[in-house]
Amino acid sequence: MTETSIIPVFFATDENYVPYLGVSLQSLIAHTAHNKQYEIYILHDSLSEHARKQLREFKQKNVNISFLKVSDHLQQYQSRLKNNLAFWNQPTYYRLALPLLTANYDKILYCDCDTVFLDDVARLYEQDIEDNYLLAVQDADHPYYIPERIEQMKTELKLADTSRYFNAGILVMNVALMRQNNLFDRFIELRETIKYLPYHDQDILNSACRDKIKYLSRRYNYQWHLDFFYNDPEAAKAYRRDIEPAIVHFTSHIKPWNEPKREFADKFWYYARQTPFYEEILFRSIAKQKLGIDYTEIAAATNRKDCLSLLRRYKFIAFFGLGSARKKYKQKAKPLKQLRRNPAAYAACKSKARLNDGLFLCLAA
Repeated sequence: MTETSIIPVFFATDENYVPYLGVSLQSLIAHTAHNKQYEIYILHDSLSEHARKQLREFKQKNVNISFLKVSDHLQQYQSRLKNNLAFWNQPTYYRLALPLLTANYDKILYCDCDTVFLDDVARLYEQDIEDNYLLAVQDADHPYYIPERIEQMKTELKLADTSRYFNAGILVMNVALMRQNNLFDRFIELRETIKYLPYHDQDILNSACRDKIKYLSRRYNYQWHLDFFYNDPEAAKAYRRDIEPAIVHFTSHIKPWNEPKREFADKFWYYARQTPFYEEILFRSIAKQKLGIDYTEIAAATNRKDCLSLLRRYKFIAFFGLGSARKKYKQKAKPLKQLRRNPAAYAACKSKARLNDGLFLCLAA
């Protein structure tokens, strides 16, 4: 089998985002070609065996699922990372380590988990990257950058034309050229020298790769928030015009699992219903919409100290907040109070299946 018939696709996730990754995988698999082999790699640091078992169920004849524990692979680079190894183990920075993690490939495709695929990703992957580091799509927010952000992009990121800033949620990466030019060292340098990185690794990638980017049609990274985020119907209409999205990227904090009536949310739910995560996603959505409880925040609190810290923050806002904010955060604090009172209930949070049961008890309380 030749390399061009293998499509290597990389995702990065933590335990909390596994259900949404499952939806993305389901949509990707629905559009695969039988004459190609899709090698899916999931970057993580501490996925449970239960989560990995669920994700392995997506494996098919022409779709393989593998896991890369990033911390294991970065140990050998500890001296280069100085004292920041724990920092580089954060999922948001896994993209920057891809040149080191992909020695078997010259070119790879990276995708965020909050995506739905409406076309075969092979069509994107097989585009000619030429002598560039990346194939990427322009950031949809660029007309709305505030002056302070533009100044920071020019002075800190060294971007002469800020309209060329790209969204890093979908990238075809020339990892061979990145390794050849030691780009990972450049990533480290930028992380240590730039004081303010509001968009974290996306800012670093834009700065380090700025002269070697080939821009793609927005159909390959259709950033859905432009339809509603800025209350600019004409701009939204222009962004949508003559485009049939191949990949819908659910950008911003507004997600289709919490906003099911927005355009393209139906695509997410269509594929969600085909996954083993459907009930869990539906449960989270109901908890958020009906009771204002952000289940994902609770699930992301990985130890009892995190839960107590989150509870203190909610109680502070509930005490000093006004009107709807006070009511909202009092409600959000309820399940965390239950965990504080009952250590056994917190222990149950370690298991995803039991966490749902525990939260149902909290909601019923």
